[in-house]
Amino acid sequence: YDTPLKIPFYPNLLTLDIKGFNYVLLL
Repeated sequence: YDTPLKIPFYPNLLTLDIKGFNYVLLL
């Protein structure tokens, strides 16, 4: 695993997780 590649990718996964969670709450 490359750390420089992992760092910008991690916040993107976090925001996607939050959006998915909000979608479930809306349903």
